[in-house]
Amino acid sequence: MRRHVPWCTVVLLSAVSAILGIATKTQALDALAQQLIFIPPVLAAPILACMAGLMSLFTSGVTVVCPTLFPLVPVFSSALGVSLALLYAGIFAGASVTGTSPFSAAGSIVLSSYGSPMDQNRLTYRILAIPLWLLLITVSITLPVTILM
Repeated sequence: MRRHVPWCTVVLLSAVSAILGIATKTQALDALAQQLIFIPPVLAAPILACMAGLMSLFTSGVTVVCPTLFPLVPVFSSALGVSLALLYAGIFAGASVTGTSPFSAAGSIVLSSYGSPMDQNRLTYRILAIPLWLLLITVSITLPVTILM
């Protein structure tokens, strides 16, 4: 049984989830929000999308990242005058596109079911490139959408 369970991945995902939980409990994200309310309003959605995407590279986007960042949205919306829906959409889009990272839950499942360790190493870089490109595209799209709104 031990040979078929990717224990390194399980420990990594558990540790990252624990760190994000600690950050939420200690209100570290609220302190971050207070620092970010001075950014230009047009950059709010792209920055939140980028933050969500980078966090989602290492943990589950919908179940960990979104509940962690969603409480920041009302603070940003009231301070910057940006639409709530736009900020929620930016976070969800950023968290969703990087969910297949090899360090995330979905990507680690793909890697663990794939052939030899040598093939897994080659596939790791390919799986990592796709979410990063998708995150870049998502952040690039949120900027003009923010300008139009």
